[in-house]
Amino acid sequence: MVLRQSGHFLPLGSEFLFNGRAGCLSFLAFALACVSGISSAQAAPPTNYDGRTAGPYSYETPVKDQYPHGVCWSFAATAAMESSLLRQGYITNPSSALVDFSEAHLARFYGNNDTGIDMAGGSRFQALGYYARGRGPILESAYPYPGATGDPVGSYPRQAWLTSQLYLDASGTNHAASRDEIKSAIMANGVLTTSMYYDQAYYNSASNSYYCGGIAVINHDVTIIGWDDTKVTSAATPGAWLIKNSWGSLWGQGGYFWLSYADGNAAKQCTAYGASPATSYRAVYQNQTDAPMSFWGINYGAARFTSDQSQLLKSVGLYTQDYGAKYTISVYSGWSGSAPTGLLCTQNGTLDWPGYHVVDLSATPMLGAGEDFVVTINLPAVSGGNSFRLAVDTNAGDPVGLTYYSNNGTTWTDIQSLSGDNVLFLKALTQVALPGDANTDATVAFADYQILEANFAAGPGMTWRQGDFNGDGYVTFADYQQLEANFGHSAPEPAGLSLLACGAIALLRRRR
Repeated sequence: MVLRQSGHFLPLGSEFLFNGRAGCLSFLAFALACVSGISSAQAAPPTNYDGRTAGPYSYETPVKDQYPHGVCWSFAATAAMESSLLRQGYITNPSSALVDFSEAHLARFYGNNDTGIDMAGGSRFQALGYYARGRGPILESAYPYPGATGDPVGSYPRQAWLTSQLYLDASGTNHAASRDEIKSAIMANGVLTTSMYYDQAYYNSASNSYYCGGIAVINHDVTIIGWDDTKVTSAATPGAWLIKNSWGSLWGQGGYFWLSYADGNAAKQCTAYGASPATSYRAVYQNQTDAPMSFWGINYGAARFTSDQSQLLKSVGLYTQDYGAKYTISVYSGWSGSAPTGLLCTQNGTLDWPGYHVVDLSATPMLGAGEDFVVTINLPAVSGGNSFRLAVDTNAGDPVGLTYYSNNGTTWTDIQSLSGDNVLFLKALTQVALPGDANTDATVAFADYQILEANFAAGPGMTWRQGDFNGDGYVTFADYQQLEANFGHSAPEPAGLSLLACGAIALLRRRR
């Protein structure tokens, strides 16, 4: 196992095609920049906003109908994943079948349910277990609502990856989300999901608005797609959120209604979903099948994995409890005795909102087929934050020797020693290494030639697998020469060969 030195790289997305359209920067980078709160340098959100008309096309998919099942949570989460792809420009037609995902598959196959279950109530945590595991989303056409139990899991192509599920709650441990922060998050993500209490007695059909005072319980999940600070409702003060419901387009105002700012539950529990296309990652490595069920007052966790092929370790999926949580991710080449060994890279950072995060690695280790690797996480205490930070899945079976905890980052103990079904919630996401793509930007271009030239001009000696342009299993002076033949020392910088073109050149040269 070797480490390819690099600056921060983008996931497949800067050049790949999705639905015939060039992709944009990774959603995670955008979301963490735009959903991280309102700084003094940011302009205040506008007084009104509607995700259906805010951009060059609608960021909202059509209203659907959950009847006859109580799975509003699945419809809200699915709408958020769809809207995220639209908001980032990965797909630009909200009516496209490629952004019409199956609510039934989420509702029946979340967590460790491999044979399907009856439709039932749920929450954002069921959605997290399903999406973070990489089980979906799948297309509605593949598993139309309401679906059926017993369908084989994994027989439908995944259409996207969850890159974040962030919690903008009024009851945050060390930070309560403000109205302006929620508005900015809607603009950045397309929608937010939220929970409310619904009783028909509080709905005003004349104004298509809803206002209920101080009832604290919740019984319905919806998505917020906009707002109007001047909207008049039954409340004493104006202002309301524009809500997309899941009761069909004949209900309310084409399936939408207004939820008063003054409502007792309005926007008190909001969730922002980040999504990227299915091509963003090859696989997710994990030891758990569900969302975090427990949190421990321990800083350090470690997860062991085995790579099934040669590939890049691109990102790490982790869960945080606090606003402004600090983390240290470390990657090792193996496990010796009772501790990880062979440090490959370490990365520090801060994640503004609590929830699930897919963090891109600045240095991307190459993983060989059959090679073990270890990912560790350190989540130190945050001022005013939660004492219980390490996320654990308590429904993972009996995976002995796969995940560990530590009080000091040196002495490690198998999590199984504390309880038979506990396993650390920590994931590793990978991508196929493209021959010649030395800077891992998903293209083979002049920049890759420059990287190899800088390292091989004085002769061979490096062993980056990612620079193995001729596909012989090693990176040597021959790879530099091959790129040199395509680009030349003194030639002006070309626009860059397409991946297909470079692959064809490599194949032709191998056959000669």
